[in-house]
Amino acid sequence: MNDLDLFNCRRLPARLTIEQVALLLGFQVYEILILVRHGRIKCINYQSRNSRKYFHGAYILSLAADGDFVEKASKAVAKEVRENNCKASQDA
Repeated sequence: MNDLDLFNCRRLPARLTIEQVALLLGFQVYEILILVRHGRIKCINYQSRNSRKYFHGAYILSLAADGDFVEKASKAVAKEVRENNCKASQDA
């Protein structure tokens, strides 16, 4: 399913990939991984860090409609990226 199909479908699939979730929420894939790691987004099948992650479509739509979630998630991602950048500059 390409991006345009996802936005134009009448009903989302029950199971979404991480790429589809990133598109629907307006985040990058690595940012979704940060949110999963911090427990802000729940996967259907989270078993290990390198397993393929799937998400429930209705759950993701509810998150997309929640402005408070989007704000908090954006701040959490920015904080993590900022911390990682500080560590990287100190190591260099």
